[in-house]
Formats: sequence, structure tokens, C-alpha cells
Amino acid sequence: MKCEVTASSGDIKKYVLIVKVFTGLPILYINTTAPVTSKDNYVKGNVTVDANTGLSTDKASLSTQIKGRGNSTWALFPKKPYRLKLDAKASVLGMPAAKNWVLLANYDDKTLMRNYIALKLARRLGSSYAADCKFVEVVLNGDHIGNYLLTAQVEVHENGVNIAELKPQNTSADDITGGYLLELDTRLDEKYWFKTAKNLPFTIKSPEDITPAQLNYIQTYVQNAENALFSPTFGDPNTGYAKYFDVDSFINWYFTEEVVQNQDGRDYSSMFYYKDRNGKIGMGPVWDFDLSAGNVDYSPAKNPTGIWYIRDATWMMRLAQDPGFITKVRNRWAQIKDREVKQIFTDIDQTAAYLKLSQQKNFTRWPILTKYVWPNAVVLGSYDLEVAYMKDFITQRVGWLNNNMASF
Repeated sequence: MKCEVTASSGDIKKYVLIVKVFTGLPILYINTTAPVTSKDNYVKGNVTVDANTGLSTDKASLSTQIKGRGNSTWALFPKKPYRLKLDAKASVLGMPAAKNWVLLANYDDKTLMRNYIALKLARRLGSSYAADCKFVEVVLNGDHIGNYLLTAQVEVHENGVNIAELKPQNTSADDITGGYLLELDTRLDEKYWFKTAKNLPFTIKSPEDITPAQLNYIQTYVQNAENALFSPTFGDPNTGYAKYFDVDSFINWYFTEEVVQNQDGRDYSSMFYYKDRNGKIGMGPVWDFDLSAGNVDYSPAKNPTGIWYIRDATWMMRLAQDPGFITKVRNRWAQIKDREVKQIFTDIDQTAAYLKLSQQKNFTRWPILTKYVWPNAVVLGSYDLEVAYMKDFITQRVGWLNNNMASF
């Protein structure tokens, strides 16, 4: 709304008045035909998107289905994460159009921002297919259930993991080479999966209806890649790991994970790999950072200094024995440490300011700031102290990486 103010002196000043409601964040009003009680079965519903004057969206009202999602986050916590399946692809809050969206609850992350900060870093680094995301308030069937992070589901499509979509009929020698989306996931919670000789568990995310020939192809390709990586000539550019791996994608993925020291990023879960048609294995998109930046009490990842955490994963540790790979990592760190990485601290301050009212409402709805929530390393009693703890952890982590990069 435009307005003019005339002073007693006759001076006129023009203003643009922007009025936002509630906490100032976009609001998703979700109404369903039945309670959402399962992460297996969808319930029909509708999403009304109130951009709160800040962002554009394709439609204000979207027909959808909704179900729960997550593993420990769904089973353990009262604030539930959700998956939305729109009737048709749509851009929501200015993000690229998609059909499948997720609402991350961030219940055990009392800063509410670890996923957001890591995804911003990944996009700055050019990490493969890193998703956009937006904070929203969620009102489910008339109940305000708190602050959520909205982002697209990790899947193969033109605005997501943009690789060839592999169909059952794609069986020719050329077609069968891609595209594949895999997740290293110890839970093995997909219909199709395999383990490598080094006991790394890969699940098939796409294609969902993979044929036996396609499964055999990708399993063989991954195993050949691992064999090359652990061969005596693994550093040879023609016969070693570089024949199979998109090395730059591995490095950008690696730094996103190592800077925030993500608990799950060392051979556990949410480690995505892709292979496009006639392409090599790439790493990405990054995903799932609830248990990063010191928000874990049961593993070495709780300490910001003293360890190479992600580097000591099975494949990464072997890569770090190649002088050529070491040089690439050190050179990339020199390129990013003073700008892309340093920007994290500004991101944290700006995000905390942006979420000031939202976090207050969230922790009124979910009063946990003075309580232990698995697997918190600390219980500090206030939002500001939680943010300060995360910022200090990353400060120490980046300092340690700077001081020890020569020994990578």
C-alpha cells in the first residue's frame, strides 16, 4: 500500500506500507478429509498458500494428498514431518515446480535452521541438484503446528535431479546406462537394494519400477567403480576411480557435509548418488542435516575439532589417499573458505532475525527449549543460546579445517 505523509513544514514523503500477518512467514493452511496418522497411506486434502506478501506461488489453492514421512522424526517426536503429493506440478513460494514436497519439522533442531543453512551452503558451492527451501508456518486442520521448512522431495525430474528418466522399456545398451538415483541408506527401506563388496548399502530411489536387467547394470557399475577405487592403480585417470566418478561433485558434496559435520553423512543414510545416461556416478543432492553442527550426543560428530569426520567414510577415505584428489580438495577449499563458507555466519544471523517471531510461536506450541530432545548434545534454555551454540560449533569447525587442510 502506497501512502504520503505531509509534515507541518509542507514537506511530503512517500512510503510503501507492507502489512504482514502472524509471524510474517508464508502460511500453509492444510485441510484433510481425515487425520494424518501414517507415513504409508496418503490422506486427501487441500493446501491454501498465503505468501504473506513476500513470495509468489502458482496457485493460492492446491489439491493434494498428505502423509507422514521420516524415520526417527516420525516415530519419536510429537511435531511430525509430512509429505505432500500435489495433483499436478506447481511452483510454491517461488521455488521450481514440483509435484512432491516435504515439510521438515526440525523438532530436534532447536535452532530450526540446520537444514536451511546447509542447503544454502550447498547451493553456493554448486553441489549437484541442491534443493531450494522456504520457511513456512503450518496450520493443519485449524491447528497451528509450528515452523516448518518446505522443500521439494528428492526425486528425478527436470526441476529436481535432472537426469534421464529410466523406463522399463529402456533396455538398449545406451539407454540402460541411466538415469539412476541411489541412496546409501543402512535402513534398506526401499523395495530394491544391494550391498557392495565393502558392505555399503545402496537403495534404488529411481526408477521405482526397475527391471532385473537395469538393477544388474547399476549394481555392476557401482561395484566396478568401487573395485577401481580400491585397486592398486586407483589413481590412474583412465582405469582408476576417475573413470567412474564425477570427482568435482564428490568434492562439493564433501565440503557441505564436512563443514557442518553431519552425523548421517558418514556411511549411514541420506547420501544420494546419481548416474545420468552415459554419465559417471555423481554425489548429490545433499539432504538431512538435523544432526549436524553439534546436535548429536552419541558419536565423535559432537566434537567440532580433532577429527576428519566425513573424510573417514569408506569411499572418501580411499579417495583421500590419492595425491591428485588431495590437491583438488585443498585447491577447492582455498577457493571457498573466505567467501562461500564464511557466508554461513551471516546466513545464521539473518535467519535468526527472520525467525524471531516464528520461533517464539513454535516454542510456545512445542515448549522444549528447557528439555532434552534426542539426541541433543546440550540443553541451553533459550533460542538465542541454541543459535549461538551452533554458530560457535561451526566457527570452531571451520577454524580446525583451515588449520588442518594441509594434512588432508
